Amino acid sequence: MTDRTLVPQTAAEAAASLQACANERTSLAFEGGGTHTIGRRDRDGVVLSTRGLRRIVEYVPEDQTVTVEAGVTFAELSRVLAERGQRLAVDVAEPDRSTIGGAIAANAFGPRRMRFGSFKDLILGVGLVRADGVPVRAGGKVVKNVAGFDLSKLMVGSHGTLALVTSATLRVHPLPQATRAVRLTGLAPDAVWELVLEMRSRHLEPVAVSALGRASASSRYDADVAFEGFPAGVDSQTACVFEIARERGWSVEAVDPASARDGDARARTAGPLRVRGTVLPSDFAAIDALAIAPLAACLDDPSVCAYPALGIFFVAGKPKMPQRAFDAVANARACIESGGGSLVVEDAPRMPAEIEPWGTPPPSIRLMREIKARFDPEGRIRSGAFVGGL
Repeated sequence: MTDRTLVPQTAAEAAASLQACANERTSLAFEGGGTHTIGRRDRDGVVLSTRGLRRIVEYVPEDQTVTVEAGVTFAELSRVLAERGQRLAVDVAEPDRSTIGGAIAANAFGPRRMRFGSFKDLILGVGLVRADGVPVRAGGKVVKNVAGFDLSKLMVGSHGTLALVTSATLRVHPLPQATRAVRLTGLAPDAVWELVLEMRSRHLEPVAVSALGRASASSRYDADVAFEGFPAGVDSQTACVFEIARERGWSVEAVDPASARDGDARARTAGPLRVRGTVLPSDFAAIDALAIAPLAACLDDPSVCAYPALGIFFVAGKPKMPQRAFDAVANARACIESGGGSLVVEDAPRMPAEIEPWGTPPPSIRLMREIKARFDPEGRIRSGAFVGGL
């Protein structure tokens, strides 16, 4: 049972497939839309695809909860929720391809994480299959459910190394009555952080703040600020950003919110080399000079996207010279990790073995290994693909 892909159509079929792999001690990996795969994968095992798990199991608009199978895409779910004036408040970069199960495993997110948090804040329950083929259900179907160990949140960000997620119950939110976005152009990195602090001091509540690096000048950013909610509040907060810009002499204009989201998504996925960094938000300007700009300089047509209020940034592009680009990645990682941050290589062409996609293991690696051993004692599920060789 090697070099083949299984596409179960039900959770029971998925459990039977995992049990067969367990009986034969076959290694395996899980695959959704293929948009969130990080790390090296064992090519000798079985790949189990969730493409056949496409049902919306239960939707209760009055409770603002929905239960879906892992292979449902964000675009499919969004259409169903929109009919009842609701949405899943996670803005992935490729909604037509990205699946719910894959996004949970990768803890995928977009700029609206600033307001709504990550999947850890939205997941209520999960259906999964253990490495030995035993199906398990954890969590519940209501927003307030804190009984027992939170296995649902443990699956978030596990990158398919613990178990197969077959379904999830998620909290959804109402669609906003109004959405506005403004763009402040040509800001220096320290001005981007100044903008965040000033909005906080005026008690503004943007749903997202994205800073997109200009290809012609990597140390200058166009900052998109989005507001959602009731029309009066949205208009008032938008006007306040215009006032901040006028006081500081910054160029500002209203932009289409959908266009701003599309620009953010393109910046996160452009080019064969893609890295994601996490730093202290207050360190953004220093990290731009020491790590982001030098890395972007090694790429053709680089894209830089940052969520300054969260301390998260993305750099993507095509390496001008691969070795020089990988050296820049190593230097950027050393700089960022020295300040307590992290840098993950999300994708890279012909990445050399000495470049570990995940970087230095965190202090929690011992606990992570113990959890991995409990869920997958034989080490057959995507073994060696996660941080620290998990």
